[in-house]
Amino acid sequence: MGAELKYGTHEREALATVYCCQQWRHYLLGSVVFVQTDHKPNLAMEKNKLANERVGKWARALQEYAPKFFQKDGKAHADADSLSHMPLPAEHSVDTGAPFCRHCNLPVDGSIPIHSGLEASIARVEVGGVSPLAAVVPFLDKVKAALPSDPFVSDLFRYLQEGTLPVETNRRKNVMVQEDSFDVRDGLLYRYKKGGTEQLYVPPALRDTVLTMHHDHPMGRYPAVKRLSQRLLAEFWWPRLRKDAREWVYKCRPCQERRNQPKSRNPQTLPVPFRPFQRVGIDVVGPVPMSRRGNRFMLIITYALTRWPEVFALPEVPAWKVVKILFEEIICRYRFIETLVSNRGTNFFAEIVQELLKLVKARHLTTTSYHSQGNTIPERFNQTLVQGLGKQVDEERGDWDLYLQPFLASYRTTEYAETGYSPFGLVFAHDSQSILQVTPVPEGARAPSVCYDEYAGFIRQQRIERVDRARGRAERERQARERRNPPQMTEKFCLGDRILLQKPTPNLGKQPKFAMKFEEGQTFVVVAVPHDRPHVAVIRPLGGKERDVISTDCLML
Repeated sequence: MGAELKYGTHEREALATVYCCQQWRHYLLGSVVFVQTDHKPNLAMEKNKLANERVGKWARALQEYAPKFFQKDGKAHADADSLSHMPLPAEHSVDTGAPFCRHCNLPVDGSIPIHSGLEASIARVEVGGVSPLAAVVPFLDKVKAALPSDPFVSDLFRYLQEGTLPVETNRRKNVMVQEDSFDVRDGLLYRYKKGGTEQLYVPPALRDTVLTMHHDHPMGRYPAVKRLSQRLLAEFWWPRLRKDAREWVYKCRPCQERRNQPKSRNPQTLPVPFRPFQRVGIDVVGPVPMSRRGNRFMLIITYALTRWPEVFALPEVPAWKVVKILFEEIICRYRFIETLVSNRGTNFFAEIVQELLKLVKARHLTTTSYHSQGNTIPERFNQTLVQGLGKQVDEERGDWDLYLQPFLASYRTTEYAETGYSPFGLVFAHDSQSILQVTPVPEGARAPSVCYDEYAGFIRQQRIERVDRARGRAERERQARERRNPPQMTEKFCLGDRILLQKPTPNLGKQPKFAMKFEEGQTFVVVAVPHDRPHVAVIRPLGGKERDVISTDCLML
């Protein structure tokens, strides 16, 4: 449909192979899969060495089946070709020559009367047709045939049907313990629960059929683990049924691609810095509505301990501009920094940025992909900044950058709940004075003499005390957060695990309702799990070489 009509023949066959494997997934997994094709280019799908990116994506989707591709000449490929050359239904009635209606497929001349409602239902019934129960009978026959050879219930089944107990003592005890809970009727073994619920025992060979009909079938509607278990236990039973249902759902690709990933609880909290300018966070907000001065982005720099923010309105944020601001506005003003924390943006990974950090001997820490929560303080300040500016500015006037510095002045002089001090108070070791409380200096008055040594000692002592109190309070807040929300990992990954990667969430309201939450047709492999950072994993695409460090919140087995 749509763009698929323009695909070449080999692309259509490749897409058909993916579609068939997805439809027959539960029959193909664990088996050797052979694919016969009369198009030699599709043989490269087995080794995933394709120049066509579209076919390469489909080839990666087939890696979990490990298919073996074989070429078969077109002349010998008549079994598959015959299906594509099936004759179309006739366009005219053979009896009267009248054309068929495209809605009801009946002649338009009225030679065959059109029924409706109950009459149509009765008119369509064919004598000797297949009964709706015909599909159930073979399944029950298979259950009957498999019961005598089932090692788990063969002794119990034989005792209930023939009254014969096994010779071994342990096996005899097991039969006697289960005797009251089971019964044989019409050659089938039923289990009875409290309340009179009757459950059919299903042998191991037929359990996949039951799971497929109650989960993968259109009437099953892909229920989750709990609902699937409840639905099965209403009619069927076998040992470890709930475990099998859980594994079935976790192996179902459509379920994993669309279900919400439960977030892990802060597996590692950031330590509180010891000094005011020890750790600096940097981030970019934008694009925002362009101002009259042509600014579309905001470069945000925050200090972890003091929460002091610096914001720069820019038309673009290239790497050289980041270096210029870091050197002139941060390093030259506040001296050197020890650690710079950023996301994985290309403007922060540029060689010129790395050279500057190497020059000032600063470490560069980055968040994992698709997980900006690692850079907590700038991300939290971004929300405050956007909300605060949004309450004052008018998008049509394009003057948001005029309100930027007044907003920062107010933010810097407001007490921060976690530290108990304002950013201004921690940086300058004294509280700021409100404009309303400033006393005008009389004309001609002279400032009192000041002993700079005493003043410097006083400021130094004040700063040490304030920083110690702020750091202690921030540390207590961090520990209280961990007690309220203890670290807990939802998934534990091992080397070689095949996983799915969560797709970045688009803007709110623009994500399609039926969109997959994980990369469609893309499987990744865990190649490393750092022992000192259990909340991240190093992954690469199945069949690829490029590695990436990803937060476990974005991964799913």
